[in-house]
Amino acid sequence: MVTYLFNKGSNYVQTSSSGAVPVGLNPCTVFSSVYLSPAGIGTTAYLGFQGNPTQPLPQVTTNELQYVAAFGSRSDMDATFPNTFYTLQINTLHDGIVSALLSLFGDDYPNPPQINNYDLAQAINPSADFVISWNPYVNPATADFINWEIHELPGVSNAALVWRSAVPNEAGELLATNLQDTIPAGTLQTNHSYSLTVWFNRVKTVTPNYPNVPGFCSYSSQTILPLVTAGSNGAPVIIGITPTNVTVNVGDKTTFNVFSVATPPVYYQWQLAGTNVDGATNATLTLKNIQTNQAGVYTAVVSNAAGVAVSGPANLVVNPPNPLAFAAGNYAGLFADTNGVATNSAGFFSATITPKLTFSAKLQLAGKTLSFSGAIGADGKATNSVKRSGSTPLTVQLQINTGGGDRIEGTVVDPAQGWSAELLAYQSLFNSKTKPAPQAGVYTLLIPGFTNSAIAPAGYSFGTLKVTTAGKISASVTLADGTRFSQSTILATNGQWPLFFCALQPPGVGAGLDDLHHERRE
Repeated sequence: MVTYLFNKGSNYVQTSSSGAVPVGLNPCTVFSSVYLSPAGIGTTAYLGFQGNPTQPLPQVTTNELQYVAAFGSRSDMDATFPNTFYTLQINTLHDGIVSALLSLFGDDYPNPPQINNYDLAQAINPSADFVISWNPYVNPATADFINWEIHELPGVSNAALVWRSAVPNEAGELLATNLQDTIPAGTLQTNHSYSLTVWFNRVKTVTPNYPNVPGFCSYSSQTILPLVTAGSNGAPVIIGITPTNVTVNVGDKTTFNVFSVATPPVYYQWQLAGTNVDGATNATLTLKNIQTNQAGVYTAVVSNAAGVAVSGPANLVVNPPNPLAFAAGNYAGLFADTNGVATNSAGFFSATITPKLTFSAKLQLAGKTLSFSGAIGADGKATNSVKRSGSTPLTVQLQINTGGGDRIEGTVVDPAQGWSAELLAYQSLFNSKTKPAPQAGVYTLLIPGFTNSAIAPAGYSFGTLKVTTAGKISASVTLADGTRFSQSTILATNGQWPLFFCALQPPGVGAGLDDLHHERRE
């Protein structure tokens, strides 16, 4: 026997001279091997946790037994094969049963190998020696080593081993400081494609349990890449990352990706339910402003001169639009006690509702601003308890106009003071780019006074009003008694805007929904 080992590895793939990248599908591998000499000496082997070797190592060639398991993540691999002590039980005709104790701790994975002469490896002259060279192994230790193997592609002779480098305890073994090795002339066929795998092995323990044969426990980084001999059509497509299922809402954006190993040039075509998607000819498919008719099964057809491969299916589920989606937007309005406008029971209301029907809102009442948030239910309703400093909470009930939007109705209730105010706020959908407010401009504001009123000023109030194309309003008003106030709010899509002011000294409040459809004065 030559050597034996137990290894946990990280998998990489190289598809160009730019270097190796992590494999998307099954990026981690556990393998255990026993290398025999001479070949076919009648050996069996079992791997397992300390003292319990139950996993057989199948014979993969006449001189190698090997167990391999692939995992979707490092955590999955560690859950099945944790860092601990292992027993490898080997039974040979010559030595009988020998149990080797192996220990693996530290998660010390080396840097990934990458082939420096990748482009030359895609057009090898099989009748001459070919030197493969790789990047330096970072921080090598004395026991660390490098090895590589060439295999037929999957589906060809069951991916049979074509050639391998020497392993530890064999003549010509590669130390971690080696930077190249040679594929002998005549090893490869003409017009043929192969896969090359290169391992950087970080040895954690060397055990002498088997007579005169070193055993290894190691972490590795291994890179697979295509080899192509001159005159061939190149390596056929091998898909490494396949797109995954996605669920989105109408209007969302999503991306599908496919990753392949193949000899360039490589061509891509995405399909929906077997039909080509126009313009979708890259490894990444990005869908924007998704609609329900784009739901279905997506696949990527990847091809080169050597053949065609189809990715696994990815199902795009598009949730139907929310029947209340029209309610999204900004709102502004007023609330007032049904018994009349009063300082402590009337105020200003504003809210923003998102496309997902969550909202943030504010009440202005008696000189204070009260903020709250929540979500609109499927029935178009929301109820909130709004906290106040030094007083009992208000109860705010909101109701979307489910008959077509454009407003919020509701109530504001003060249980402690015993008043109930009706709330009305209108929606604004104006924006300066796609829906500018037609009322944009500067206005002179005139508010008639009252006669014979004990609570309202007798003269006229006046001010200025500015409306932007985004529907934002700024008002500056001087009341008949000289009181001045300013207000910032929004213009509703129906042309109405809520005028509101509150004076605490002397106490007073003014509120009204005004219509901005009259003639402008600029």
